[in-house]
Order: sequence, then C-alpha cells, then structure tokens
Amino acid sequence: MFSFTLVAAALVAYAHANPIEASASDASASDLAAAASFPKLDFTSSLAPLPTSAENGTLPSDSFQGPSTDLGEAIFPATLLICPSLNCANCLSYDLLTTPMNTCFRTTPFVSMAIVQPSNEGLPFGVFVGPPGCHDFLKIPAVNICVNVISGGPFNDFALVS
Repeated sequence: MFSFTLVAAALVAYAHANPIEASASDASASDLAAAASFPKLDFTSSLAPLPTSAENGTLPSDSFQGPSTDLGEAIFPATLLICPSLNCANCLSYDLLTTPMNTCFRTTPFVSMAIVQPSNEGLPFGVFVGPPGCHDFLKIPAVNICVNVISGGPFNDFALVS
C-alpha cells in the first residue's frame, strides 16, 4: 500500500512539473460566432500559484445575451477556446467534459480565451490559464466572456481545478 501511495504521489508531482500536451480541435463556427459577441475583459491582474481548489467555480456571465435556455439544461456542453489572436479569434477548442481535472496542460501560445457555455449556468470548477511552466495562473472569472491577456502573456498552460 505504501509503494502505491508513493507512486501515485510521484505521478501527480510529475504532471504538475511537466505539463501534459492537450489535444485540441479547430473551434466550431458556432463557438467562434458566439465568442465574437461576448463582452471583452482584459487581464491585468498579477499571476498566482494554482490553488488546490476552486471554491466558487467559474461564474455565469452577468451580461450574456444568448438564446433563452431552460433552467434545467445541463452544465455541458462547455468548451474552452484558446486563441492566438486578441478578442477570441482563430481559436482552438477543448471539450471541458472530457478534459481531466487538476492537471496542467500545455497548448499552443495564446493571448485570449473564452469558455463557451450555451446554458450560462457557470461551472462547478475553476478554469485557470498561465504562462509556460505550470507555476503561475489566472482564473477565467466567468463563462461567455472573452478574456484578453494584456500583461504576463502569451500563455501556454491551462488547468481545470475542482
């Protein structure tokens, strides 16, 4: 039992020290159209270490003007868009339903990002982004907003924290 615990702890430490390559696909036309209409937020706050938990998760957008949704609609689909251009253009997408929690992922350099969630319910976990190295992160505060990296970028890493 002790050796299993030791091996598990070593694997967790390795994943945080050596980010795993994320697999992405080109963002769908509907996700890109939605992101283009999102309110814009510029990140200028300082970076901090990745927290061990995300108490409040990722909040709904208070200014989302999407289609009317049923209150019973599920949290998913939710898609993380990682964009090499400002204002959420030319993005890659990551399905948040299939992305593992509490793991640092490396992706292509990006300077803007958005979480597309048609229900606008918010997420029960936090979505964090940061520069290469899995040491420092910023939390994407809400779904259905486009966030531009103004200082500290470009970013290469992201993590979902429960």
